[in-house]
Amino acid sequence: MCRDPAELSSGEAKELQQIKWHRKQLLEDIQKLKDEIADVFAQIDCFESTEESRMAQKEKEMCIGR
Repeated sequence: MCRDPAELSSGEAKELQQIKWHRKQLLEDIQKLKDEIADVFAQIDCFESTEESRMAQKEKEMCIGR
């Protein structure tokens, strides 16, 4: 049921171009969201590592204090 783009009316061709542009924008937005999610996960990993180091240091100090 897909027609050759050369057979489209000017209105249909314009609508097709708008759909293609909108699709491109959506794909760019999806990529931005993926990048932001990856950044958040990296920040979480960094926070967890820092927190683990802090806890280990605190445990070490507790052992020394005993």
